[in-house]
Parts: sequence; C-alpha cells; structure tokens
Amino acid sequence: MQFLASTPVAAVLFLLMIYLGPHRGLWVMFMTLPFGAAAALQVPGFGNVMMTDACLVALWLSMFGRVRTAELVSQLVPGHPGFALFALLIWTTLSAGFNPTLYAHGTEVFAVVQGERGALIDTVPLRPSGSNVGQLLRMVLGVTAFVAVSAITTSAGAWRLVWRAMSVATIAHISVSLLDWFGHALGFQDLLSPFRSVSQAVLSDQNFPGLRRIIGGYTEPASFGLFTMGLVGFWMRAAISKCCSRHAWIYLSVLVILALRSTSSATILNLILVSTLFLLFNHSAIFARRSRVVICMSFFAALPTAYAIVSLYLGYSPMGSDLMDAMIWDKARSSSGEERALWNDQAVRNFFDTGGLGAGIGSARSSGWAFAVLSNIGLPGLLLFGWFLSALFCTVSGAEGGTRSSEIAASCRWGCLALLLQSCLTRPYPDLGVFFFAMAGIAVGLSQKRNRNAERALLRRPRVLI
Repeated sequence: MQFLASTPVAAVLFLLMIYLGPHRGLWVMFMTLPFGAAAALQVPGFGNVMMTDACLVALWLSMFGRVRTAELVSQLVPGHPGFALFALLIWTTLSAGFNPTLYAHGTEVFAVVQGERGALIDTVPLRPSGSNVGQLLRMVLGVTAFVAVSAITTSAGAWRLVWRAMSVATIAHISVSLLDWFGHALGFQDLLSPFRSVSQAVLSDQNFPGLRRIIGGYTEPASFGLFTMGLVGFWMRAAISKCCSRHAWIYLSVLVILALRSTSSATILNLILVSTLFLLFNHSAIFARRSRVVICMSFFAALPTAYAIVSLYLGYSPMGSDLMDAMIWDKARSSSGEERALWNDQAVRNFFDTGGLGAGIGSARSSGWAFAVLSNIGLPGLLLFGWFLSALFCTVSGAEGGTRSSEIAASCRWGCLALLLQSCLTRPYPDLGVFFFAMAGIAVGLSQKRNRNAERALLRRPRVLI
C-alpha cells in the first residue's frame, strides 16, 4: 500500500463524511467527483483507490444506524429501476468470471499491454486478466452509488440536499478548471500535481494547433469534457425550473465555456446534440416566463454577431483554421479516428465470436459505450442496461409534476442523458461511472419519495359513505 500526496486530503474527507452522515454529508462525496485523477491510495496488484471511491465507502459506513435496511432493500425489489441494475450486476459478475476462460484464445481483443515504451493498446488473444476484476469493481461501485444515493434521497426527500451537493461539485470543478487554465498560463504547471496522483499517464501538456487543452482534475481532455457535460445537462434543466436562481445561469455559462475550451470533438458534438434535444423537449417551459423570452430573444439576436466574429477568426487566423480542421473536419481521417474505428470493428467481431455473450467485462476495449457493452457483456448486458435506462427515464418522466423535487429529478435525468450520449462516443468500457449512477439514484429517489407522499395523501383523504 502506497501513500500519496492526495492521501491526507482523502483521509480528512473520509472522516468528515462519516461524521456528517449520509444526509448532511452527501455534498462531501460530490465534491470529490471533479478530482478524477486523484487517488487516495495505490494498492499493489489492485491499482488506484480513487478519492471518490474512498468517500463512497465512507458514505456506506455513515449509513449504518441512520438509514433503515428496509430502505436499502427496497431499491432492489422487482418493479424498481434498481432491480434491473442488480440483474445487470449479476450477469456482469458471471461474464467476468466465466467468459474470458470459456472463450480463451477464441478471439482477439484490444487491450492495454505493457511494451518496451510503456503501456499501449494492442490486440492480444482473449484470456482472463486483472482488467476483468478491475472493471467489475468499477461496476460494483457504480451500482452501490446508485443504491446508496437513491435510498438517501428517498428517506430524506429534501431537494435542498441535492441542490447543495450539485452546487459544491460544480464550484469545485470550475475552480480546479480555472486553476489548470490560468495557472499553466502563468507558469505554475505543477499547481495541481498533488491531485493528479493516479498511476497512469496524465496528459496535461497536450496542445491542439497552438492551443493548450485543459483537463482540470482529470487525466485527459475527453474525460474532463465528459464530466463537464454531465454538469451542463443538469444545470441546463435546472435553469428553467422553479428552484432556478442566478447561480444556475452563471454555472451553465461557465460550464459551456469550459466544455468548448476542452477542444474535445466528442464534447463539442455532444454539447450541440444535448442543446438541440433540450430545446425540442422544453421549448414550452423555456418561453413560459417573460424573462426567459427576453433572454432567449437576446441570445438569438446575438447569434449573427457571434457567427460573424467566428467566421472572421477562422478565415483570417491560421490557428483558428487549423483548430477547426483538427477538431471536426479531419477528425475521422486522423490516426486517432482510424484507430478508434479499428477498436469498434474488433468489438463487433468479439460479439459474434463469443456467440453474442461477450468476452467478459474488462476484456475488450472499444471506442463507444454501445460497442463496449456488446463486446464485453454481450446481448444480455445490452438488454439489461436498456431495461434499467428505460425504467430510469420513464420513472422520472412520470414524476414531473411541477414540484421542486420533481424539477431536480428532471435535471438529474438530463445530466444522465448528457453523460450517456457522450459515453456512446468515447467510453471504452460498459461502466458509466459513479457520477452517472449517483445522479440516476437522485432522480429515482426523489421520484419514489414523491410517489410515496402521494399514496399517503390518498390514504388520508376522508371517504364519504353512501
């Protein structure tokens, strides 16, 4: 066990989480989410124990005596979205234990291997590896995050707890991103090095046609952009909700700038896609208030000016032209694009070579969540994931009744949707991450609390006997 520079911070947050408890201390775990490159410990033979992982364990420890066991069990009963997720976890465990051995050397997979120049991604014959255990544990952490957060929000039902947790995560992410952006520009390149303690390469000096790419508290621009888009999806919906405040619009504006500043093609494409879908599904709510109409009309009036400025910049600036070519026009023809296409082509072959059952979670690396699901956990995993996602979104949609809790639940749904859409472009493994499952747990927990309150009100309603 190796202690790191971020270990003392992780220890303090671990103890603080236990002291505050699951309801008052939910924000502590969310505060660690922007630090995706911060490891609490390094365990030989296991790898990194992330700071978020440590706080998630502390969250579970703090729940003893404060959250009823029946509340936790109720998250996994049939008819609840957690039941589909639990069934998925069972299948994932079986696939990790048996599929790599059952189909050993029957197909080739793209995996991370150690070469003379360090770690690289190459094709190897399928066989059991430590990645199977590692990715299975990542999936277990995601499921436990969903169950814990869902039980906490169901028992408390206080939307303010969620609002505080998401606000803390957003402020921490913006602060770390600005430190990375301006700290590097001012010559403080090692300012965030204590929080980049994972045992893997940290791409902090990537330049994109003369423009340095910011990564905040993450290891590379794509993962930074993914987390940013999850927050964008949440605050985009929260900005038009009843609990809207100036902070929501400020958070959203800054996060959009950070998403663009990541210069990640997948992030920019996802930003356009999520914004378009949001306008299509929420146009009536956006124009329900006169103040929002003024904001939207001002925004659309500013579009021609913005378009003219961008056009002039791209037309007369060599760096701007090169930047657009590298990010969008030449992306598919680049070596990175061709390599990722090969990963996905091999992922489809893995799916058919294993009879549709998958090579086992962690066995095959691909570029895109759907390809990762098919190649790792096969058709059963895809169907179970689809069951969980449909139950999640249908549950939240049915709960949108105008209350603040339902508005927060809807905001979490949009955050989950933003993460899912970008994961379909970049995610190498089936696990969708702790942030996704935590927001899904909030959405389900608030909806379940609202439904219970409605049932109790119905039972208390006086009956007229005729």
